[in-house]
Amino acid sequence: MNDYISRQAVLDLIYELQNLYENEGKESEDFNSKMMYVGSVNALTAMEDGLSDIPPADVRPVVRCRDCKHYVKGSCNAHSVWPDEYSPGYDCRPDDDDFCSYGERKEG
Repeated sequence: MNDYISRQAVLDLIYELQNLYENEGKESEDFNSKMMYVGSVNALTAMEDGLSDIPPADVRPVVRCRDCKHYVKGSCNAHSVWPDEYSPGYDCRPDDDDFCSYGERKEG
């Protein structure tokens, strides 16, 4: 299963790591430490560049039943046909955390 994350959150982490390595690299007099700093910054820069090449995931926001304009007191009016004298109807009683393709967020 894929995890969907914020591109900006990853960039923020890259910038934080770059600052960390920059501070460590400047303070060190050791040649190997300086080379590790340069390599780390180059790797983080490559990650930053590569991140923009990854296409966004094809996901859509989910509207939970509790937030849907069709949800009324434990029932859904979007695809429920309540029993009456003309039809047997379908009694749809979703939980608050359920969702469906009819989900439309309540206004206001």
